[in-house]
Amino acid sequence: MATDAYFKEQFPRIQFVVCSDDITWCREHVRDESVVYSEGNSPVTYFAILSSCDHVIMSTGSFSWWAAWLAGGMAVYYYNWPRPMSQLEYFVTKSDYFYPTWAPISMKDRHWKRRVKLTPMYTRSDTFSVPVKTTSNKSLL
Repeated sequence: MATDAYFKEQFPRIQFVVCSDDITWCREHVRDESVVYSEGNSPVTYFAILSSCDHVIMSTGSFSWWAAWLAGGMAVYYYNWPRPMSQLEYFVTKSDYFYPTWAPISMKDRHWKRRVKLTPMYTRSDTFSVPVKTTSNKSLL
Protein backbone atom coordinates (compact mmCIF):
# COMPACT_ATOMS: atom_id res chain seq x y z
CA MET A 1 0.00 0.00 0.00
CA ALA A 2 1.56 3.26 -1.10
CA THR A 3 -0.23 5.22 1.62
CA ASP A 4 0.40 3.01 4.64
CA ALA A 5 3.58 4.82 5.75
CA TYR A 6 1.79 8.16 5.71
CA PHE A 7 -1.10 6.89 7.82
CA LYS A 8 1.25 5.10 10.22
CA GLU A 9 3.10 8.38 10.74
CA GLN A 10 -0.16 10.18 11.50
CA PHE A 11 -1.69 7.38 13.59
CA PRO A 12 0.92 5.16 15.32
CA ARG A 13 -1.73 2.66 16.50
CA ILE A 14 -3.53 2.35 13.15
CA GLN A 15 -5.35 -0.78 12.01
CA PHE A 16 -5.96 -1.34 8.28
CA VAL A 17 -9.01 -3.38 7.28
CA VAL A 18 -8.88 -4.87 3.78
CA CYS A 19 -12.20 -5.74 2.11
CA SER A 20 -11.98 -7.14 -1.41
CA ASP A 21 -13.53 -9.53 -3.88
CA ASP A 22 -9.97 -10.79 -4.52
CA ILE A 23 -8.61 -11.36 -1.03
CA THR A 24 -5.94 -13.78 -2.34
CA TRP A 25 -4.35 -10.96 -4.36
CA CYS A 26 -4.56 -8.65 -1.34
CA ARG A 27 -2.85 -11.18 0.92
CA GLU A 28 0.00 -11.49 -1.61
CA HIS A 29 0.48 -7.74 -2.14
CA VAL A 30 -0.65 -6.09 1.09
CA ARG A 31 1.42 -7.56 3.90
CA ASP A 32 1.73 -5.82 7.21
CA GLU A 33 1.13 -6.61 10.86
CA SER A 34 -1.41 -3.77 11.04
CA VAL A 35 -3.65 -5.32 8.34
CA VAL A 36 -6.80 -7.34 9.03
CA TYR A 37 -8.33 -9.13 6.04
CA SER A 38 -12.10 -9.35 5.99
CA GLU A 39 -13.14 -12.31 3.90
CA GLY A 40 -16.12 -14.50 3.21
CA ASN A 41 -18.65 -11.74 3.84
CA SER A 42 -21.45 -10.33 1.72
CA PRO A 43 -21.03 -7.02 -0.12
CA VAL A 44 -23.44 -5.41 2.37
CA THR A 45 -21.22 -6.51 5.26
CA TYR A 46 -18.09 -5.22 3.52
CA PHE A 47 -19.87 -1.93 2.91
CA ALA A 48 -20.88 -1.67 6.57
CA ILE A 49 -17.29 -2.37 7.66
CA LEU A 50 -15.76 0.18 5.28
CA SER A 51 -18.27 2.92 6.03
CA SER A 52 -17.65 2.52 9.76
CA CYS A 53 -13.90 3.08 9.39
CA ASP A 54 -12.38 6.42 10.39
CA HIS A 55 -10.65 6.87 7.02
CA VAL A 56 -10.83 5.04 3.68
CA ILE A 57 -8.27 4.27 0.98
CA MET A 58 -10.54 4.08 -2.05
CA SER A 59 -10.56 1.96 -5.17
CA THR A 60 -11.86 3.54 -8.37
CA GLY A 61 -15.43 2.27 -8.02
CA SER A 62 -18.61 3.74 -6.65
CA PHE A 63 -18.72 1.09 -3.88
CA SER A 64 -15.67 2.55 -2.14
CA TRP A 65 -16.73 6.12 -3.00
CA TRP A 66 -19.94 5.70 -1.01
CA ALA A 67 -18.11 3.94 1.82
CA ALA A 68 -15.62 6.84 2.00
CA TRP A 69 -18.36 9.46 1.90
CA LEU A 70 -20.33 7.74 4.65
CA ALA A 71 -17.23 7.19 6.79
CA GLY A 72 -16.81 10.96 6.87
CA GLY A 73 -13.07 11.01 7.51
CA MET A 74 -10.12 11.27 5.18
CA ALA A 75 -10.49 9.55 1.84
CA VAL A 76 -7.48 8.75 -0.31
CA TYR A 77 -8.12 8.17 -4.00
CA TYR A 78 -6.16 7.17 -7.09
CA TYR A 79 -5.21 10.43 -8.83
CA ASN A 80 -4.90 9.06 -12.38
CA TRP A 81 -8.51 7.91 -12.66
CA PRO A 82 -10.09 8.08 -15.08
CA ARG A 83 -7.18 7.52 -17.42
CA PRO A 84 -6.36 10.70 -19.37
CA MET A 85 -7.81 10.73 -22.90
CA SER A 86 -10.08 7.75 -22.15
CA GLN A 87 -13.78 7.72 -23.00
CA LEU A 88 -14.61 7.70 -19.31
CA GLU A 89 -12.64 10.91 -18.72
CA TYR A 90 -15.16 12.71 -20.93
CA PHE A 91 -17.99 11.81 -18.54
CA VAL A 92 -16.25 12.35 -15.18
CA THR A 93 -15.59 15.78 -13.72
CA LYS A 94 -13.07 15.14 -10.94
CA SER A 95 -14.21 18.15 -8.92
CA ASP A 96 -17.73 16.68 -8.86
CA TYR A 97 -16.55 13.19 -7.96
CA PHE A 98 -13.78 13.86 -5.41
CA TYR A 99 -14.19 16.24 -2.47
CA PRO A 100 -11.48 18.90 -2.14
CA THR A 101 -10.56 17.56 1.31
CA TRP A 102 -9.92 14.07 -0.08
CA ALA A 103 -6.31 13.23 -0.86
CA PRO A 104 -5.11 12.18 -4.32
CA ILE A 105 -2.18 9.79 -4.67
CA SER A 106 -0.38 8.74 -7.80
CA MET A 107 0.88 5.20 -8.19
CA LYS A 108 3.22 6.46 -10.90
CA ASP A 109 5.00 8.83 -8.54
CA ARG A 110 4.47 6.67 -5.43
CA HIS A 111 4.10 9.81 -3.35
CA TRP A 112 1.41 12.24 -2.26
CA LYS A 113 0.41 14.91 -4.73
CA ARG A 114 -0.03 17.31 -1.84
CA ARG A 115 0.42 17.29 1.94
CA VAL A 116 -2.85 16.38 3.59
CA LYS A 117 -4.22 17.41 6.95
CA LEU A 118 -6.26 14.53 8.34
CA THR A 119 -9.50 16.14 9.44
CA PRO A 120 -13.07 15.12 8.73
CA MET A 121 -14.58 16.70 5.63
CA TYR A 122 -17.62 17.74 7.63
CA THR A 123 -19.11 17.30 11.07
CA ARG A 124 -21.94 14.83 11.32
CA SER A 125 -24.60 15.16 13.96
CA ASP A 126 -26.38 11.97 13.00
CA THR A 127 -25.39 8.33 12.70
CA PHE A 128 -25.68 6.15 9.64
CA SER A 129 -26.05 2.45 10.19
CA VAL A 130 -26.41 -0.51 7.88
CA PRO A 131 -28.36 -3.40 9.39
CA VAL A 132 -26.40 -6.59 8.86
CA LYS A 133 -28.03 -9.96 9.42
CA THR A 134 -25.77 -12.95 9.78
CA THR A 135 -26.63 -16.59 10.28
CA SER A 136 -23.37 -17.49 11.97
CA ASN A 137 -21.42 -16.40 15.01
CA LYS A 138 -18.25 -15.67 13.03
CA SER A 139 -16.62 -12.29 13.33
CA LEU A 140 -17.43 -9.72 10.67
CA LEU A 141 -13.72 -9.09 10.37
